[in-house]
Amino acid sequence: MSLISGINSSGLNFTGLSTGIDTSKIIDGLTSLTQNRIKAFRQRQASQTATQAVFTGLQNKLSTLSGTVPALARSIGGAVEARKVTSSDETAITGTASTSAANGSYSIKVNSLAQAQQLASNTFSTPTTVLKTGTVDLKVGAGATTTITINSSNNTLQGLAQAINDANIEVKATVVGDGTNYRLLLSSTKTGTANTISITNNLTSGSGATIDLTNQTVQAAADASITIGSGSGALTITNSSNRIDNVITGVTLNLNKADSTKTINLTVGADTTTAINAVQDFVNAYNEMMDYIDARDNFDPQTQTAGPLLGNKDVAELKTALSMALSSAVAGVNGGMNRIQSVGLSFDDKGKLVFDSSKLSKAINGEIPGITATDVSRLFAMSGTSNTNAVSFIVGGSKTKPSPTGQPYEVKITQAATRASVVGAATLGGSIVINTSNNTFRIRLNGISEAVIVIDPGTYTPASLVAAIQTQIIGRFGTNGATVDLEAGKLRFTSAQFGSSAKVETVDGNALATLGFSPGTTGVGVNVAGQFIVNGNVETASGSGQFLTGSAGNANTSGMQVRATYTPDQVPPGGVTSNMTVTEGTFARVSRVLDRYLDPINGRMKVIDEGFRKGIEQLEKTVSKETASLELKKNNLLTQFAGLESSVQRLRSLGNQIASAFGIAKY
Repeated sequence: MSLISGINSSGLNFTGLSTGIDTSKIIDGLTSLTQNRIKAFRQRQASQTATQAVFTGLQNKLSTLSGTVPALARSIGGAVEARKVTSSDETAITGTASTSAANGSYSIKVNSLAQAQQLASNTFSTPTTVLKTGTVDLKVGAGATTTITINSSNNTLQGLAQAINDANIEVKATVVGDGTNYRLLLSSTKTGTANTISITNNLTSGSGATIDLTNQTVQAAADASITIGSGSGALTITNSSNRIDNVITGVTLNLNKADSTKTINLTVGADTTTAINAVQDFVNAYNEMMDYIDARDNFDPQTQTAGPLLGNKDVAELKTALSMALSSAVAGVNGGMNRIQSVGLSFDDKGKLVFDSSKLSKAINGEIPGITATDVSRLFAMSGTSNTNAVSFIVGGSKTKPSPTGQPYEVKITQAATRASVVGAATLGGSIVINTSNNTFRIRLNGISEAVIVIDPGTYTPASLVAAIQTQIIGRFGTNGATVDLEAGKLRFTSAQFGSSAKVETVDGNALATLGFSPGTTGVGVNVAGQFIVNGNVETASGSGQFLTGSAGNANTSGMQVRATYTPDQVPPGGVTSNMTVTEGTFARVSRVLDRYLDPINGRMKVIDEGFRKGIEQLEKTVSKETASLELKKNNLLTQFAGLESSVQRLRSLGNQIASAFGIAKY
């Protein structure tokens, strides 16, 4: 006997069958086409998800490769231009060099090291000795004054030290002692004579002990001093720190030990190791990408299955584009250095890169006749040549395009950049007497760096006074600080830096009146102004100092930067124009290819991933729709079979009743 026991979320439940029909098998058979469609959609969805993951892996490989390119594609500051400093005594001097440093050798003596001032108080029997209360004002050099408050909660030697340290200022405090006598030691965090500790001690209240914070000078503040060269032409430089920047252009010196009798030989030269490592990093990343592709674009004859990348058009185009970018000659470069083979890079028979680093090293070091490191830079990076010495190519951006053959870009300069300059109000006399009452002034450069200049007492001519002040300026700011000269007999200070960020300010000091200046006299530079013209079309640019940079969004010159060294009298009212031929080096081309694939907004990999995502989502929608349709169809069939079973059951029951009435065997 068949009974319908109920209805649940899965449909009708049968506790028995009256007809003997296997309804489940019939329903499965009637819905098999739909079930097969759903299964096929799920398989397609799984396949697309797997392929999407493969492309994500490829994108990661491309991103790794892209990360190795900038060091080789940069027009300035690239790995090929790296410099190193070699010292004959690294216990005395070490150094680092930027790409702007020129090759050269220098003889240097370290006369003295910079020191930070240290002051010690009078002695006390214990670190917990109770002190008088009040305030202490502390300042280092020309910095801000900080007031430390001492009350009954912290008026011990240890409490005072803790209060100073908690203030997080340029003075650090510690309690030192030998078990019997204890002192408070104050140390400046800055070295140099200009960074002495100024103290106003107002700890005068209460019955505690009196502390003298300047009882003893443990270490005097001192400037570092080096001498470059020898004989009458030697140059002695002083600096507030043991790190000296740009006394040698592009070189940072770190002073470790002083010995004024010892000459140290310092050499600035090419750092081939940096370039070799950068190329090797690229080669490794490129070959890893190729291995990844090769493992997924083959056909397995045993399993008769194809890799997910086999025959993929995008992958084929990527491999071709990268291969062409690497193997094509670079136009406008020395014929002996216009292909990567000339620096030891080549392809093997599997399309992978092979690198012979000795060839690159020889090219950078000038060991190949007629080849210079500049030729290597032009082979690797974007470069430009101008028809005038006043305009030079600096760097190309990721969106900068090479100029078409025979059609250079026009660079139009409408305003020359200027340095910041201040000129004294009065003409200097023929004899200037300097003594302790008029020998000090403070000058600030570019709004951030300042120094107190102390002129040695004596009688000067205008020319000798200029020389004395210039020596002090170099000692405080290095050779890239400011120049001192005379303009119509008046003293003039001029920044080394150009543009609106260049400032010169005579801040204060007792020497200003003698020199013809007032406190706060300020001069500001002017930025270069101009534009680029491509095939008659103007592309806008912005100036910073002497550097003119193409605006983002320019069709051809976006991110391109040139340097214009015109003086104001060389730029007429209508501007002055020069031609710039821009060439795209090997790794600049590679960078452009990778950008085409990896751009986060319009890159090909983004488009591919978005296509997979939409396809997978659409398949999910289709599966959901088909599944809903299947469930509806199953429920309808179940309902129909339930009706059939009910009808059969009623007939069987009726038959049994009749049979019983007539004594006939029941069904």
